[in-house]
Amino acid sequence: MKVLRFIGILLLQAYVISAVADSIAAPLASISHELVVSDSVQGDFRQEKYLSFVDTPFVSTGHFRLEREAGLLWQVVEPLESTMIVKEGRVTLDGKRVDDQGIGRLITTVMLGLMEGKLSELNETFDITTDTVGEDWSILLTPRSTRLRAAIEHIRIQGKQYLSAIEIVDAESNRTLMQFTNVSSAAERTILRAESAQ
Repeated sequence: MKVLRFIGILLLQAYVISAVADSIAAPLASISHELVVSDSVQGDFRQEKYLSFVDTPFVSTGHFRLEREAGLLWQVVEPLESTMIVKEGRVTLDGKRVDDQGIGRLITTVMLGLMEGKLSELNETFDITTDTVGEDWSILLTPRSTRLRAAIEHIRIQGKQYLSAIEIVDAESNRTLMQFTNVSSAAERTILRAESAQ
């Protein structure tokens, strides 16, 4: 009898886990379907960093390019020029290797997942909540591991065909908001060049 009860509990747990996975997979699949999949995406960004002990945010603007092979190029133009490159887990700032505690690598992973339409892989690291209104969607990522929760409270990403914003709230309630504009894929840029050459 105890064996049957144990098997029943295991089956119930498997059913609940499967139902939760399905409830996450369906919205993510719907969002993935809306995304433009590309080997290369570039655009402009505005980053606002709100620190709990400062009244006004630190604002920077610039350009980014994300490529499957080359990684992320994050080029700040204002207020001071700097260039960050994240590739294969390595982060360099103005040519010097830096230890970013995994934040740069994490954001690159999230952005690559969006670029490649592989949102389901985020489920390995985060608990996921999704929301869609028409073509607009948002995904709330809450870290599963204690180690990651010690650095990040949550990440919220928003977009349509492309990523439009990432908001990161860290464990000390500091907030970073990155907004993306003029985003285009390599294919779209090729078409535009061909049309302008005619």
